Amino acid sequence: MNLALRYRAIHSGKAALIYFLISFSFASVSTCYANQQDISAQTKSDSQSAAAPTGKIFGHVYRADNGQPISKAIVTLFVGDRVPNRTTRTEADGSYSFSNVDPNTYVVEATRSGYVDGYFREDGDKSEPSRIELAAGQARGKIDIRLGLAGVIAGRITDSDGEPVNGLQIFAIRPSYSEGGHMTEFELAQTRTDDRGEYRLAGLKPGNYLIRAGGAAKQTGSITEGRAWTFAPAYFPGFPQAAEAQTVELSAGAEVDAIDLQVVSANRNTYKITVHISGTSKTTAQVSVLLDDEKISDAPPIWNYEHNTVTFAGLTPGKYTLVARLYEELPRSESSAASGPPSETRSRFPYRIRVGSATASIEDADANVSIQLSETGQVRGKLIMENAKNPDFADTEIDLQPRAGLGSVIESSDPQVETEPNGAFTIKNILPGSYFFTLDQREAQRYLKDITCGGKDFAQQPIEIEIGTNLDECRATISSEWGTITGTVLDGGKALSGVYVVAIPQLRALRENPDYTMTKTTDSDGQFQLKVIPGDYFLFAVRPNDQDSYYALDFAERNLASAERAGVKAGDTKSVMLKPATAQ
Repeated sequence: MNLALRYRAIHSGKAALIYFLISFSFASVSTCYANQQDISAQTKSDSQSAAAPTGKIFGHVYRADNGQPISKAIVTLFVGDRVPNRTTRTEADGSYSFSNVDPNTYVVEATRSGYVDGYFREDGDKSEPSRIELAAGQARGKIDIRLGLAGVIAGRITDSDGEPVNGLQIFAIRPSYSEGGHMTEFELAQTRTDDRGEYRLAGLKPGNYLIRAGGAAKQTGSITEGRAWTFAPAYFPGFPQAAEAQTVELSAGAEVDAIDLQVVSANRNTYKITVHISGTSKTTAQVSVLLDDEKISDAPPIWNYEHNTVTFAGLTPGKYTLVARLYEELPRSESSAASGPPSETRSRFPYRIRVGSATASIEDADANVSIQLSETGQVRGKLIMENAKNPDFADTEIDLQPRAGLGSVIESSDPQVETEPNGAFTIKNILPGSYFFTLDQREAQRYLKDITCGGKDFAQQPIEIEIGTNLDECRATISSEWGTITGTVLDGGKALSGVYVVAIPQLRALRENPDYTMTKTTDSDGQFQLKVIPGDYFLFAVRPNDQDSYYALDFAERNLASAERAGVKAGDTKSVMLKPATAQ
């Protein structure tokens, strides 16, 4: 073999060996990689088989009035009722779908411009959204939502010169009522005026609204060229107080225009009130400023501890009430003596309150007032259980509910109550004001039949407490002889469940006492049984709402056409048939 052939053969052998080694290595790596893939795939498969299978939630969004589908509605899936999980948009036929949904509890909401936001509700009359319990691998269909047409309230805000007011807050308000006719403002929507003074409150549910220009505080700012100017709040059609305001009625899909307001500019100057507190050497008194029985929160106190005075600055002209309270911790011996031996009472009076007040009218100058701290009111007496031998009053508590005055305005000033097992009671630290005697809510099986102080019965009328009032020997009779009203709520022969039956006293003065207006919800057969304090009542069947409007003192008169009348004596039972009323 010549040299050339030997060289070629040797290199051919080396090439074959190298090729073999490379091929073997590649095969080994491929085999290893394949094995890793198999292991990974097996691990993933095992993990997937261990995980719970996912489910599906789907449905449609329709118009509430005619059932037509709503396209491009935004549908949100919430875990529970607070945490958004996923969002989608409806198709042309109103359909939506959420796939690969983990097992959990969900709430579904739909929104669309021009409509009132809505949730899925299994019962269309329910005020709360329905919770959807989704099991592993489950598909929940027909999760349909119906949206009502939203309304719009629009108008223009001008100042006393007829010029537009820019940047002023405008609120759409529903009055919210509680027992005794107390009204608070429930703000459902807000916006600001533009440079032409115009505003537009959109997305509103049908109903009656108050329109307020300005914030809830007594003063509010209007933004003009980066600076703030102060205007007093006003309610349509131009009143400073909500009680005098006129409601705006809004139907579904309607736009109510020309809800115009003229706001009054506050005085160019602000002033201050300096309060000198006497009757104590301590400088720990709490001082509050009230304007028209509303607490001012944006006027912080400036103390001068050397002279025991406090100053409130930045106040506009008006008539103010200044209230000072001093909480004094009682020595242990005095606290025990005030309420008897510990074994005979449920708690002690740990402190006493000293209180004082003064009024100041600001026109065009600062004001100075003096407040003398004095003892708060106190009531003592005895509880009597009607038709009961040797009653135990350990779980019975008489109380005072504020109706008007400082006791209804100042926060954290509830009177302290002590009741002994023999029925002797003491109510201390009562701020000046008008109060109703009531029984503690734990006493749902009994009611206060009468309470006499100084020869006058205060069971059905308020008692006035002044600074230093001290009433002894009051006698309160407690009874368990209720009147009972039973019946059924029918609509076109169909029994209605979940409807509120409300018993409202025919005597308007009694409606201010929270013990007298009673409610009960009908059961699945539309039936109810309502305990009432003996007397004469108007009866209504109303659907639940967020504002509890039936607590309004004039609700009965506004809805008299829908009322049933019932007079009930102690121990009597009256039966009535009710139809659902549309609250006016």
